[in-house]
Formats: sequence, C-alpha cells, structure tokens
Amino acid sequence: MKLQDFLNKLNSLPDFFPISIKLPDGSFVPPHFHITEVGELSYKFIDCGGEIHSESVCLLQAWVANDVQHRMYPVKLRKIMWMAVKAFEFNNSCVEVEYGSPAIQYNLSEVELTSTEATFILEGKETECLAPDKCGIKGCCNEGCCDE
Repeated sequence: MKLQDFLNKLNSLPDFFPISIKLPDGSFVPPHFHITEVGELSYKFIDCGGEIHSESVCLLQAWVANDVQHRMYPVKLRKIMWMAVKAFEFNNSCVEVEYGSPAIQYNLSEVELTSTEATFILEGKETECLAPDKCGIKGCCNEGCCDE
C-alpha cells in the first residue's frame, strides 16, 4: 500500500476506532501493540546483473509490551504519522510494518474496514531475481511491494 492511500484511510477513521494488525499466517498482533517508530528506510543495491537500484519505504515498527491495557487508536497513530511525514521526504513510498522477535518486515497490503475496527493486513515480502534476462531465469514477475 502506498503511503498516501494509508494516510487517507487513517484520516477517515474516527479518533478512537480500534486498530488491529493481521499477519500473513492469519494470526493477529496482540491488541496492546505500540507503534514505536516510523522511519524512512532507504537503501541502494546492485542486482546479480550489475544494475544499481534504490528503494525507499515508510517503515512502521509494531512492538508489544506487557501493558495489556494499551491500545493504538487512529488519533495517536495520526500524530505519529504527522511527525514522520513532516520530518522525512517519503515521496509516497510503500508502507511496511516491522514486527516480531526477531523482527520481520511485512508489506502493508490493505486496510480492511468494518463497522467495528480497522485491520491492517500484512503480507510477507519475497525475494526475487531482478535480472532474469542476464541469469537465464524464466517466469520472474518483477513485481514490487505495491505496484499498481
């Protein structure tokens, strides 16, 4: 999901609307999660064919403590996101969520809205060859995290 789409959904939610995070295996992050960081993660890399790439994502870190009464609501997440957007130049990057121990990064694929809550649907990230023509690999899809 692109950052602007995420912010539009977040801004459309009532201040104290419950938020949940659904992992790719169908389980949920415990409801007392915190968003402890929002960062701009930029990196450059070279593929096996010698082509240089660069990528930038908006990374939200979800963390769970023992304060089981805590809840993340849109009003709080909007404040955190506002500070991040003001501090960084995201350029409508893809949104990713980091969670777990050890930490794993997931793509935020959609925000599913019901009458009772907003669920952030995460999907796993996959590796792929970015130079299939130079490696002789057939069937590479070369899709990014949130291609449209």
